[in-house]
Amino acid sequence: MATQHSLGLAIGFEVMRQVSGIDITYTRPGEPDLSVALWAVPGRSSHEVVQSNMVVEQVQSLDFIVKASEFILDDAVTLPQVGDYCETEDGLVHSLLNVGGEPAWKYTDQTKQFLRLHFKQTG
Repeated sequence: MATQHSLGLAIGFEVMRQVSGIDITYTRPGEPDLSVALWAVPGRSSHEVVQSNMVVEQVQSLDFIVKASEFILDDAVTLPQVGDYCETEDGLVHSLLNVGGEPAWKYTDQTKQFLRLHFKQTG
């Protein structure tokens, strides 16, 4: 049963998708490649990366927030993996990656309805 909190999150996310959502094609490389079309909300995150010479560098990732229940590869709801990539509406390719020792993705909420995926443009 949905709580008021999870219902509020779902409604808020749908509003964000209506206002700023974009289409992405998420792909897991393999034999064969597995892909899913997702309607995602773009964003950015800042990460601190400590270089080997102890210099701290601020790095930004391009993020996409997607519904976890729509993250389906090979007919099963699954989770992102480093090495996966996405292509955006403009044809640019972005690779999912760990940044600054942080994981490549995380749930955005306690009810695990939404995933925030961290990408870097690679093509």
